[in-house]
Amino acid sequence: MRWNTQALFFGAIIALCGMMPVHASRIPETPAGGTEPGVHEIYNSRYGTAYASPTELDVMRVHDMDFFAVPEGHYVYAQGIGHYANDSGGFGWYWPILPDGGLAHAILFTVTGPQAGDLTINGEYTATFTPPDKFGLYLRRPDGTRYYSEPHRNPNNADQLVVYATPTDENTYLICWEDRDGPSSDYDYNDLVLEITFVPTP
Repeated sequence: MRWNTQALFFGAIIALCGMMPVHASRIPETPAGGTEPGVHEIYNSRYGTAYASPTELDVMRVHDMDFFAVPEGHYVYAQGIGHYANDSGGFGWYWPILPDGGLAHAILFTVTGPQAGDLTINGEYTATFTPPDKFGLYLRRPDGTRYYSEPHRNPNNADQLVVYATPTDENTYLICWEDRDGPSSDYDYNDLVLEITFVPTP
């Protein structure tokens, strides 16, 4: 596995929170139907790169990003980048990170159903928050189902989230959600795409 500077930086932060199990997830080369952009195309559009497939983009992936740690003196800025499904209704963060129960959910924004031919949300949804030192992210479907950044909280321990480092800032990450699990899922991870940045507090 090859790691870049950004991935090593964040890995050092995560190491402070303890060791995490390895989780694997597949990302298909071509999105279902062939009409939606793949995660590599979304990434290229956002950051001016030229990855030809999700496999090539994997060099930027931060594996095992189950929960997050905010550097001291920073807050989190979240911005919607893309929305390619009707099932991804909301996005938020939760805490504390405990083995069982004890979760407090904080919704950041609710994404309305996309219109035909107008599936992007670039810049339309933004939020800032200051969590405790450790926090997780979740996606809420319109039916109330939540998928978590920690796979053990999801059905079948599935990875519903993949995270990529970015070439612009070592404190900025692209967050890519899959909004279904099991046989009904295409695991394209473009259902709700966000960018989060750890920003120094003035």
